[in-house]
Amino acid sequence: MKLYKQKYEEMVKFLVPNVTDPLISQTYTEKGSELDKITKDARVKYIMGQIDEAGFKKLIGDWQAKGGDQIIKEYTDEYSKAKK
Repeated sequence: MKLYKQKYEEMVKFLVPNVTDPLISQTYTEKGSELDKITKDARVKYIMGQIDEAGFKKLIGDWQAKGGDQIIKEYTDEYSKAKK
């Protein structure tokens, strides 16, 4: 436990919070697991050399078309409301 606390204290200054954690996206609630699979698969395939950058961008485009763009919009709208 002591080592864990030490490592945590060393790394905490580099952490970047996910500002969407307290926000709600209806599209993500409905399609999140399906869309997460697309992005995870894209990352793994790219890292493993199964697809090139163009293939990666195509998969991300699929994510956007299947609801990713709507999720971005919903989170942006919720974030804007929360900042007011």
